[in-house]
Amino acid sequence: MTGRPPPGSSRAGISAVSNSRDENRNCSSSAGIDTVSYLLRPGTDGDVERLGRWMERREVMDRRTGEALKLTRAPGGCMVGAPVDGVRFGAFDMYGSSSAWVEGRLSALLAGTADAHGLAAPADLPAGAEAGREAFAALGLDMAAPIEAVRRADLAGDLVFDDGAEGLAFLRALASLDVPRLKRDVWAVGPRIETVYYRTPKRGEVRMRAYDKGVESGTAAPGERVRFEMQLRFPKALQMTPRNLAGVHWGDLYRKRLAPWERSADGFSVVSLSGAQDAILAALREGATLRDGSQLTPRRAERMLGTLVILSELGPDWYDNGFTAKRRAREFMDLGISLDLHREAREPVAVGALLQMLAEAFGGRVGDADEEGAPKDARPATEDARRAKPKARTTERRRAYCGGDRPT
Repeated sequence: MTGRPPPGSSRAGISAVSNSRDENRNCSSSAGIDTVSYLLRPGTDGDVERLGRWMERREVMDRRTGEALKLTRAPGGCMVGAPVDGVRFGAFDMYGSSSAWVEGRLSALLAGTADAHGLAAPADLPAGAEAGREAFAALGLDMAAPIEAVRRADLAGDLVFDDGAEGLAFLRALASLDVPRLKRDVWAVGPRIETVYYRTPKRGEVRMRAYDKGVESGTAAPGERVRFEMQLRFPKALQMTPRNLAGVHWGDLYRKRLAPWERSADGFSVVSLSGAQDAILAALREGATLRDGSQLTPRRAERMLGTLVILSELGPDWYDNGFTAKRRAREFMDLGISLDLHREAREPVAVGALLQMLAEAFGGRVGDADEEGAPKDARPATEDARRAKPKARTTERRRAYCGGDRPT
């Protein structure tokens, strides 16, 4: 893939992702787009023929390296067997419609290397599509007038911690945070949590993923770089061109998608055993109301303090069954705290404040957009959309989707 300036350089069309730092929390944040998926639809009869011939091959030659790459067959299409510079390429021909697709990290696509693990600015979407066309041309598919569309764009925010223990505590908190109408799927290596998925209960669709980006990419120690990512997939009727999609109010969109986690984490903190003791005694003195609406009684506080002693001396495996352990953990959750048995610092980690940092990092509005969170005069990526405005219903559905709600 041809080398390109990485996101954040001064080249025209490339703008830096937003970032901020909070010295009180010893943490910095940045936000942008992680993974993106482009569709390249044939714009002429010649492009249709070129795409068809390309899909019939068994292997393709990378003109830049001279390496032969095998095409792997799949139902209705094919794909290059291995990623090229961290990006995947493929094509499909289904129901009389054929398209090529490019999918990978937008930063890797722009920089031309798999070592680019940062976040790219939304304004880089058109440049990413151009890089995808050039990369496809190097693989033997050079379409004269492809119609570009974006079918996936992952909104992501990074939290970079001076102390990795803070990031690991943040992941443990997300692993125990309840968000309405979603279920958690936690991946861990021993006691260290690496990834937390939030999925829909029935279909298992991923709505949010938080993971240790430093460990995943090999760029930082455990807990030092945590990525909070939301997948945004566009149905065919709502797909836009990269240029139009770059004008969406990305800050408003990210804030709206982040809102359920912000509400659930409001007043919620991760504490050590000693920090939990401080929180219980402070709530008892103040007569605090718990998150479930009840009062913290002396009897309940005494039981919780006894639980801390058992966890400190005997560990969580002391309980004879998982139900009892979960019930005890729920009492601490009702108080607004999550226990981190491996944490040494007494100070709590405020989960809501960290999520607010992510929202602020993605805060600014980008491009020329209207008040409903969709670009002005947005057009779907179809041939006749280049000549006429979309129908009113399609426009409303797109605006609703970009505003955070899936269209009905």
